[in-house]
Amino acid sequence: DDDEMLQLYHNYLSQKLIFPFKAEHGAEYGHPERVKVIGLGDLDEEPMIDGMHGILCEARLEGQVVTLPLDELGDAQGKPNRQLIEDYSYWFHNW
Repeated sequence: DDDEMLQLYHNYLSQKLIFPFKAEHGAEYGHPERVKVIGLGDLDEEPMIDGMHGILCEARLEGQVVTLPLDELGDAQGKPNRQLIEDYSYWFHNW
């Protein structure tokens, strides 16, 4: 089941990513912006998984908290964060 796999990956990333961290969003649309990723949300309170966009994250952009697809982030700061997000993005687009 796709949702179950995403929940398992969400749990894994929640434990491994180091928050907060800065990343780039919007490069694929031609206007990259720096965001501060603050978390993946809590699966028990608010599902941060979307069937079309995969795992979602909460980030600060221009002083507001926004929800973004995790696989759309690039240039994540922090040694484990960059590789974890790149690996997730590859997995999400190729499963």
